[in-house]
Amino acid sequence: HGLVAGGVLAVLADPRLGAALDAMHTDPATNWTLASLAAKAGVSRSGFAQRFTELMGETPMSYLAGWRMQLAEQLLT
Repeated sequence: HGLVAGGVLAVLADPRLGAALDAMHTDPATNWTLASLAAKAGVSRSGFAQRFTELMGETPMSYLAGWRMQLAEQLLT
């Protein structure tokens, strides 16, 4: 999963992508779409998806699903 520290740190180091990642972490219940996350980053959907995937090693939507599952697991324990 993309919670590998290097991927997260690389995305956070990118001011545009970091804004989208912060939004996912701050409000995971929002019905985020690729378009809304790209808008948070201030870049095109394709550019956002490509750069995020390069740095994180998985797509933005896959990362978000994994993040939500991790939060759910914490709530269940």
